[in-house]
Amino acid sequence: MASLTRINKRGRDGWSIRLYVKGKRKNISLPPIDEADAQRWAKHVDHLKWAIETGSSRDLATLTWINGLSDELHAKLARQGLDEPRPSAITKSMPKVVTVASYVQAYLAALRSEKKQSTLTFYGHTVNRLTEYFGARPMSEVTPVDAKEFRTWLETESNKRDHKDEAGNHKPLAPATVRRRIGVCKGIFAEAVRDEVIVKNPFEGLPSNVRSNAARKVYVPMATFERVLGKATNSKWYALLVLARIGALRVPSEIAAMHWADIDWDGRRLRIYSSKTEHHEGHAKRVIPLFPAIEFALRQLRVDQLRMGVYQAEGEVFPDVQADTNLRTHFESIIRRAGVEQWPKLWQNLRASAATDMAKKFPAHVAAKFCGHSSEVAQEHYWTTTEADLDAALSDGFGSISHRNQDCA
Repeated sequence: MASLTRINKRGRDGWSIRLYVKGKRKNISLPPIDEADAQRWAKHVDHLKWAIETGSSRDLATLTWINGLSDELHAKLARQGLDEPRPSAITKSMPKVVTVASYVQAYLAALRSEKKQSTLTFYGHTVNRLTEYFGARPMSEVTPVDAKEFRTWLETESNKRDHKDEAGNHKPLAPATVRRRIGVCKGIFAEAVRDEVIVKNPFEGLPSNVRSNAARKVYVPMATFERVLGKATNSKWYALLVLARIGALRVPSEIAAMHWADIDWDGRRLRIYSSKTEHHEGHAKRVIPLFPAIEFALRQLRVDQLRMGVYQAEGEVFPDVQADTNLRTHFESIIRRAGVEQWPKLWQNLRASAATDMAKKFPAHVAAKFCGHSSEVAQEHYWTTTEADLDAALSDGFGSISHRNQDCA
């Protein structure tokens, strides 16, 4: 008989069903429901167990209950072998001969309810390339050789960004972007394997791990940053720049999620919510010190918002910044006015420079916690060695020896 257990740990409050089917233990975590609904789950699960073990037909009440479950809830039963999996949202509308174009477009449509807009935009670029290259070709006819040739096409003939720059030109894709797009292709064709549209994933063997590009990883010295900061056009841009270079915030995603209620002025703490890491347990948010420069910038921004009548105590700190807002173009104009050479990856290298400074000031685990990433990720993508590090190594006596009078051959 199925046992029903109340769960209340790690912020999760719900129910869990445990039972044994043919000697194998099954666990089903239920969504947030009341006890009466949990009891109904246990009753129907017990009946499914009885039907499986005796080879009997399921009764009408249980069949009706199963048909009323959402795809997500039904998948919980299917994963435990208590019912046959339903067709995926992608394959429900698929024709008998599934083309690459039809499948990838249906795949993208199925993601719209579970992915953020920025992620959907990136997936959309890859889907557009797959559609352009393969078109009406059947999914089952795409081979590993075709996958390699598609990658080559991305790196050569189709090596261009989806959006034009200020001059109206398409810049080439970075090698890391090509790898990420191949990673998306792997995911799409892996889903097609699970949907039994194809037997094997043709993209499986292609490299898709993203490595740091050392040529584009640049440390922005504080002196350079202060020249740029001096040309900030208003308190909003002053605060944006300080949060990136001093607080190591991700721009624009973490900026867009900031609310005035996240600031503890008395305790001098700032709570940061990260959409990029929220799917990792315990990484949906972090708390950083309200460093003096950040406190000054945010207080000035609040004063200006009060003066303009747009300040809301529980509202967004940057109400006109969304996760997909273009903050690059205006930033470039600020840099030009400052008269400094523009560095690559404008916002990420500000964050990387802050991460590098924190790693020098605080223990590695503390610095990584403030930045919202692991030490391994920081080592690969953020920390840099600066000219000041080289000068310091020469000035601290390291590498010296005690000279003695002796003849040298």
